[in-house]
Amino acid sequence: MKFISNFFYLLLNSVSALLLLFIYVVPNGVVRTILAIPFLLFISGYVWVGILFPRRTTLNGAERVVLSITLSIIIIILTGLILNFTPWGINLNSIVIALTSVVLLGSLVAFYLQTRLSSQERIQLTIQSPLFKRGSIGLVLSLLLIIVVVSSVGLIGYHLINPNSSEKYTDFYLLDENGKVFNYPVNVKLGQNVIVTIGLVNKEQEETEYSVEVLMNGTKISDIGTIQLNSNQTWEDTYSYIATKLGTDERLDFVLYKDQSLQPYLNPLYIWFNVTAS
Repeated sequence: MKFISNFFYLLLNSVSALLLLFIYVVPNGVVRTILAIPFLLFISGYVWVGILFPRRTTLNGAERVVLSITLSIIIIILTGLILNFTPWGINLNSIVIALTSVVLLGSLVAFYLQTRLSSQERIQLTIQSPLFKRGSIGLVLSLLLIIVVVSSVGLIGYHLINPNSSEKYTDFYLLDENGKVFNYPVNVKLGQNVIVTIGLVNKEQEETEYSVEVLMNGTKISDIGTIQLNSNQTWEDTYSYIATKLGTDERLDFVLYKDQSLQPYLNPLYIWFNVTAS
């Protein structure tokens, strides 16, 4: 029976890099999701639980797993919020790079904390195999990490330079008056303008024609289009609606159509607001 303690976080990073490699290599979306689950919902949180509770005896295995999943979800949410305010936005490459950085940074800190503990207090992984000898564990894990990391970096770089992939989609979004996603108008005075920015990003890998229909409480009030976008082209435009009558829970909908189809392409985007006299 052997124990891995000094190389425990090196092993975690090796597993993370291997998962990311498969995420980029495997084209099937379902398989990608299955492979991504351990990285997203366990490893990222487990590393940081090791920082908060470095001693093996502080938590039992079940408690460490539950905390790891919870912290992983929190990390994903915070990462998404931060990326939303950066020029990179929220996409596969930005999420992969950000979470990989979080895991790597956490591993370095956790590894440092482990080195300050006695061998009895360190987090340990039990390996019951004669193939793992005392002098070979670190070498095997180091070689594995180097191979997988180099391959992952190469694939990420390729996708950054050649962003086209098998996935075809359109980003459709609404921004507030300041170009953010939080401060949409809630209470509007009669006669005041309700101002939002409508945005489209064509990821369909071909030139695509769009149009946007605007509805107020289910009644069509205007059309925006035709919007012709090349692949990876972004379009944004400011839309202003004048509140002409009093009311509560007024709903302004924006419905996207593609290539002159009569059916909406995506679920409508909408905002709610109240119109008051003063």
